[in-house]
Amino acid sequence: MNLIIVESPTKARTLTRFLKGDYRIEATPKARTR
Repeated sequence: MNLIIVESPTKARTLTRFLKGDYRIEATPKARTR
């Protein structure tokens, strides 16, 4: 299994449509900076 981490849930959904099979795509939580 290959893991791909992206910065937004929208990008994760888009990549899921293109990368079928042995890929797991996760979105990171938003960073909170001040």
